[in-house]
Amino acid sequence: MHSMDSSYRGLGQSWALFVVAALLTLAAGCEIPTEPKAPSWEVEFNIPLLDEWIDLIDLLDEDEFSSFGGDSLFFVEFEESLDPIGISDEISISGINQSVATSMGNFTVPAVPGQSVSIGLGLLLGAAPPVGTIPLIPGFAVPAGTTVPFGSGFSGFSQVTIATGTMTVTVTNSSRLPFDPLGIRLLDDDAGAALILDIDITASGTLNHGDTRVLTPSLAGLTLSNNMTVEIYGTSLGGTNVTIDGTEAIDVQVAMSELTVSSATAEVGEIDFDFSDSVTLPNDVNITAATLASGTFTLTLDNQFDIPFELSIEMPNLTDGLGTPVAFILDTPAQSQVSDVSDLSGYTLMPTNAGIDSQIIELTVNVYSPGSSGLEVTLSASDSISVTAAMTDLILDSIQGILDSTTVDIAEETFDLASDSGNILDELRSVNLTDVELEFTVIHSIGFPASLSLTLIGEGGTPDPVTLVIDFPLSAGSVAMPDTSVLLLNKDTSTIVDFLNAFPETVRYSGSFTIGDGVTVGTVSTSATLQADLRFSLPLAFDIVSPIEIELDKEFQADGLFDSEDMPVEFQEATLTYRLSSTLGLNLEAGFYTAVDSSLVYSDPEVSLVLALQYPAATASDTVITITGEQFDTLENPFWSGVKIIIPPTTPGSPFKLSRNDRLFLKAFATVKVLILSEGIRDREGVDRSR
Repeated sequence: MHSMDSSYRGLGQSWALFVVAALLTLAAGCEIPTEPKAPSWEVEFNIPLLDEWIDLIDLLDEDEFSSFGGDSLFFVEFEESLDPIGISDEISISGINQSVATSMGNFTVPAVPGQSVSIGLGLLLGAAPPVGTIPLIPGFAVPAGTTVPFGSGFSGFSQVTIATGTMTVTVTNSSRLPFDPLGIRLLDDDAGAALILDIDITASGTLNHGDTRVLTPSLAGLTLSNNMTVEIYGTSLGGTNVTIDGTEAIDVQVAMSELTVSSATAEVGEIDFDFSDSVTLPNDVNITAATLASGTFTLTLDNQFDIPFELSIEMPNLTDGLGTPVAFILDTPAQSQVSDVSDLSGYTLMPTNAGIDSQIIELTVNVYSPGSSGLEVTLSASDSISVTAAMTDLILDSIQGILDSTTVDIAEETFDLASDSGNILDELRSVNLTDVELEFTVIHSIGFPASLSLTLIGEGGTPDPVTLVIDFPLSAGSVAMPDTSVLLLNKDTSTIVDFLNAFPETVRYSGSFTIGDGVTVGTVSTSATLQADLRFSLPLAFDIVSPIEIELDKEFQADGLFDSEDMPVEFQEATLTYRLSSTLGLNLEAGFYTAVDSSLVYSDPEVSLVLALQYPAATASDTVITITGEQFDTLENPFWSGVKIIIPPTTPGSPFKLSRNDRLFLKAFATVKVLILSEGIRDREGVDRSR
């Protein structure tokens, strides 16, 4: 604290004033001695030193930190704005990396061209009959093992395991003989003549000459190659005279429909199938809708088949700026792996079942292949095609939904309390604050329940360090209209008084703020910030525990108290008359200090005249102090002077309060008596001035 730029009036007296005083004395008459001696005059005159009303508010020129309350009590205030806290990338979705694989399932092979075989009568009889008309042929048996291979075999496949499909077997009797029974077996030559089918041709009756029977047995579950043999067995019933021309036979035709197979080494036709899957979101955010600030979607197709595939994937929960669902297409050659990376910035995420635990991103996948283009490939329905969908670095730009409790750390920062408050703290170290108010204001645009926790550590005071913890629940604001939340702390609700009574010079602060509670639906943008301001208000209600000293500005008196170089003067006596009053209701002391050097006025004064005033000090009264000769010698030469006001300690429990109209009145003047000697009687330097 220091005074306003006011000066108290002239502490020196010019020689002209001295001469006027002397002439006034002569005009009053002089006694003429009876014996001749050097004439002399005893002169008394008053020299004004101080006549000043001092408004105590003027001693506190820290306008930036001072104000008055409604009751005109003086407040000291200082503020600190903390660095804005951004949510930035604190609201994010954990990385999603999910592989979905699907087996290709049963697939088709093109219809297999039919094969025909003719089993001649000679093979049936065991020997070739003569050509021409022959008598009645008695009945005979066709033994098992009578086989005829299918020419070059079936084309279009080498081997298949059939899931669905039929074989059409057409048997025509042109042997001139009736047969009953008659059976046909199909054998797989590549499997050691393993039996494939055993067909009873005469199950519906005798197969007479010229009859044709068509049977369509199911091939489901059968595995066969394209290298088959027909085995025929049965009994001829004999017949009438017949004419043999060498063309007589049992004709067998075998054809296969389009086969659905579970595995095959075959020509593969067009394959087109769909499947659905989903990606489950982590539980840290239950999203109704969110806009992605950044993120990547990596789609990988691992094709282990011998045919190419085209993969298309749609994500109805992820839309672009036009509301179109995201779709990706990936072409993958045979026996290869292909990846594609897409930027998700600006996309909108709206999960299925938002707001509950099972939030998912749906995937609809289509796998298509044109087939093997006439070539044989080996495939199995149990073989799978693997699709990996990875969503990484998902940072939300805005979110609407339910946010689990998310904590954002506040990095440690420091502000200088002493420099921000001028020298006020230096003066306040002499007091014990009894009432302090902290207004903690937070401006934010967070639409979720939130809370702010700050730890302030004061250093450089007593004690050192001292800690203040502030926990502040915030009201939910609006992205469009930032919300202002105010927390008032005072002596009854916090340790703020203890914190400020330490009078720290610097304050370190750190902490965190938490948003979301896992229950409440809200909205927030990651561009939102949180701005906190601290405003300490001290109403200057305090116990004074050690004297408060207020030093007024120093003044320089170039001529001293008065100039006596041109006339010999003999000092007689001097007194200081002063009047001190105030409206503070406190015991006060005021000191008048002088020194030949400005820097020594308060540190090493050569003259210290203390004015004591006792409570209540509302009524002024004059007090007279005698000035010693030594003090007078100092005042006679050029000097610096200053006034120090001392407020002594108060009674504990009776706090002092400073109000708008509190004033001090200081008035002082010196009364000096000197003996003026005739210059002709005594040399100036020979004057005896002993006291």
